[in-house]
Amino acid sequence: MIKNQNIYLAGALFIIIVVLIAGVIFFTGPIPIKNISSFNSNLLLKTIKLNNDIRNIKSSLDKVIYYSALKPSPIQKEGFKKALNKLNFRFTKTDRQYKELNIFIKKNSVFLKNNRQIIIYFNKSYFKWRNISKPILAAIIKYPEYILSKISYKIFLRDTLYLSHLPTINIVKATRIYFLKTMNIAIYIFIIATVVIIIMLILFFYYFNKFNEILLKSEQRFKSLFYNLPLIAFILDIETGCFIDVNNAAVEFYGYSKYELLKISIEKINIFTDSQEQRKFRKMAAEKGSHNIFFKHKLKNGEVKTVQSFGTAISLNNKLYLLIIILDITERKLLEDKLEESEELFRILTENLITGILLYREKYIYANPTAESILGYTQDEFYQKYVWDIFPDEFDKKIIKKAIEKRLSGENMGPSHFTFKALTKQNKEIWLLIASTTVKYKDKLTALASFIDITEMINLRNELEREKEFFKILIENIGVPISLNKEKIIYVNSEMENLTGYSKEELYNMNIWDIFYVNNKQKEEIKSNIKRRLNGEKFISEFIFKLKNKSETELWVKVLSGTIFYNNEWVVIVVLTDVTNEMLEEQKILKEKENYKLLSEFDDLTGIYNRRAYKAKFHEAFNTAMRYGRPLSLIMFDIDKFKDINDNLGHQAGDIILKEISAAVKENLRTADYFARIGGEEFMIISLETNIDKAKELAERLRLKIENHNFSTGNKITCSFGVVSFNKNDTEESLEYRVDLALYKAKENGRNRVENA
Repeated sequence: MIKNQNIYLAGALFIIIVVLIAGVIFFTGPIPIKNISSFNSNLLLKTIKLNNDIRNIKSSLDKVIYYSALKPSPIQKEGFKKALNKLNFRFTKTDRQYKELNIFIKKNSVFLKNNRQIIIYFNKSYFKWRNISKPILAAIIKYPEYILSKISYKIFLRDTLYLSHLPTINIVKATRIYFLKTMNIAIYIFIIATVVIIIMLILFFYYFNKFNEILLKSEQRFKSLFYNLPLIAFILDIETGCFIDVNNAAVEFYGYSKYELLKISIEKINIFTDSQEQRKFRKMAAEKGSHNIFFKHKLKNGEVKTVQSFGTAISLNNKLYLLIIILDITERKLLEDKLEESEELFRILTENLITGILLYREKYIYANPTAESILGYTQDEFYQKYVWDIFPDEFDKKIIKKAIEKRLSGENMGPSHFTFKALTKQNKEIWLLIASTTVKYKDKLTALASFIDITEMINLRNELEREKEFFKILIENIGVPISLNKEKIIYVNSEMENLTGYSKEELYNMNIWDIFYVNNKQKEEIKSNIKRRLNGEKFISEFIFKLKNKSETELWVKVLSGTIFYNNEWVVIVVLTDVTNEMLEEQKILKEKENYKLLSEFDDLTGIYNRRAYKAKFHEAFNTAMRYGRPLSLIMFDIDKFKDINDNLGHQAGDIILKEISAAVKENLRTADYFARIGGEEFMIISLETNIDKAKELAERLRLKIENHNFSTGNKITCSFGVVSFNKNDTEESLEYRVDLALYKAKENGRNRVENA
């Protein structure tokens, strides 16, 4: 008997040691997964945000160029000034973003010691920004009239802005490789620990069944093992699910006393699983045993834990019961969910880049989905090709071969830009604008190229430069929808027919604005521009409209219009580009921005509306009161001697008081009342459909509420209130002035009181 007891205790001790070691490896481990994941996420978000800012600079620059090309007028000057100011703001913001990202990377360099490639990407982008894009933009902002008059400089500047874009796909790839490597190590450790635990549990159940007959003869030894088992364990009635016995670990885990547990069934804890399903599980576990069954258990304190349940049948007093061993896997489940979320984020970023990315030596090593889409080849097809295979011109092939040799030998490490004609898998010739550089991949020098398809731009430029006698051939074969217009449409090419679904004869009886969804203001602007062009005025206009077409398909087009001399008279040329995908994406982004705008209306500290939101609501409420003669009251209050509180107790105590006052006032207001923090310790209440008497009653009630409130700082806090109501002679400014005057009156008359003006 002593021998069996020693064997049992040794086995239990061995299991405890294994479980503890596995727990230490899993929960504290040598891999800082959380910090690495957080750093990678922040790095990618900051990179995407920086690239968005660079795109915004280009958008602002386009507006500056557009207004600079207009005929001087007050509207043109005002538009030009606003566009230049916005360009200056975005330029300053982008420069600040670069500096912040630079500090962020240096501060977190410990996470990049095995991933130096990201630092190289950023330093190259930052170098281009400081030495190319930033000086040029600064010159434009300082001398806009001189610089923007040079068309070659405009084109050059637009191209140079793309030089500063961070190669997001490379950062994604580099961080993904490092993150996956880290996660693999953690997963391997986790798997090993889990396997060890499972093996030891299997061994435990093996020995448990082996010594079952001995344990039945010695109930005391069984209870000693059961109660002192470090794992959560309990015995259930198979039919009812009631607890028959529980060990100390179960009492500690669930938070109930042993007496409380023995009075309830497992169904009170396992509330997320149907009772019938639980009965099936108990019967199955009693017959065959159970492994890898997962439940959510609710503890006494309301916390929900994810657990893994192991069950087997035991015999006590000649009756079968179910012995359940529980493992708390809540933390492991959270880790698995985080991993899935990170992988999904990497996939989305990789698949939605708008530029083609190629990694190559003599043959291609990697191509992103955009590259596959533009050139038509799959990843496997790219791997089989030499880089120069997709370029049809023999002279271009020689240039590319020579450039690759220089990069792979280390002779040329810097960035290069080329425009080449390429051949897609479908034998379609396209023009690519390519930016390439040299990187290290798997300890070897490798060329990295990003590119965009500029075929349409090249075709349009080449066609417009041809002789006038080839004009009709040009617009018939350019591959983009084109029309010539006077008061009505006088000529369209086949692409215009295909895009709109109307025949030439139908289009010739229409005005150009008839094929777009435009409002009256837009229609009048189009008419005005046509009139100016027919008088020989040359300028470029660019709009984006929704297209009317016979098929009623939702199509968005970019409308580029100019003035040309055709058949001995001035006419308007209109070129359309299908931008449906871009517009749908932009609408999605605008929706996200609208959601952000809603969030930005609340004060960060108190959670109530901020001054910006108050101003908008007050303007709306005032106009309603003015138009329909409805009652409207303003209640303004601030905290008495708040500066003394900050000086004596510190700003942290002041913040606590601001929060508690906001909460106390908010819970005593109607849903229709609008409560905002408009300054440091100043608050404003817009009380709709409320006259002066009701407003004063509300202010007095709030004053008493604050005066009698037990603040956590231990201070006695009071507030002074000013109350006014709208009258027909008021303006927005006068109403706010009067409520401010009433508050001042309350302060002058001793504070902690309500005054009206």
